[in-house]
Amino acid sequence: MKLIDADALIKIFDLGSKNGYVFVNFKDIVEIIKKQPEAYKADVVATELEQLKLDGACNNEDCRHCKYFAECWDGEMSSYLALDKAIEIVKRSGLDES
Repeated sequence: MKLIDADALIKIFDLGSKNGYVFVNFKDIVEIIKKQPEAYKADVVATELEQLKLDGACNNEDCRHCKYFAECWDGEMSSYLALDKAIEIVKRSGLDES
């Protein structure tokens, strides 16, 4: 199963509608749906979160550049940093960072 962008799919059907009706063969609908790009890659998100869990939040951070530097002593804020990184991963939806 893949998650697709419903708004993009609706636009495709709106382009072909006549007074709100779309006359399309079921096989064509299936093909249109199959061609839709993924809007959210759950497997990639899960993999990145697992990797974050294994690496630890502070493992890849230079403490001088961490936004919690002023509040953190010996990595005690690492759980907040890990949550920040997890939120970034989820917001990216598993898609490329660009």
